[in-house]
Amino acid sequence: DTQTISGNTFTTVLTQAITPAATSSKVLIHVNLNVTGSVRYSAVKLYRDSTQIFLGDAASNRSQVSVASLINESAGSSTDMMDHSSLVFLDSPSSSSEVIYYVKCANTYTGGSYGTGATTYINRTPTDSDSDYQHRGASSLVVQEIGA
Repeated sequence: DTQTISGNTFTTVLTQAITPAATSSKVLIHVNLNVTGSVRYSAVKLYRDSTQIFLGDAASNRSQVSVASLINESAGSSTDMMDHSSLVFLDSPSSSSEVIYYVKCANTYTGGSYGTGATTYINRTPTDSDSDYQHRGASSLVVQEIGA
């Protein structure tokens, strides 16, 4: 599916549950995501249940994200493009109960004329016009138990 996310509130775009066989199990997470935005600051965060995991270091006002998009509407013909973002992370949930992984996206830009109204697009280009060079993408979240 395509998705349009307005503003800088991170919104769930992919989710996957897994129940590890043992508390010593690890979970290998693969995310492939087509994401772009109205300005170049669209970003992706990975969560285990309500905890953000696989995030950048804390530093002053910088957003702690998993990956970020480079493509944006304000850069020439990039209104006709999507950016592919991916991540691989080995998690240690320390649980034998169901764990739910979430991929959340938003635009972190809050300045200029966009304010908090910047838009993030999933699996589509910003213009999404009916042309052969306008693409629709597919995104995935795969979780795999390692060593029970």
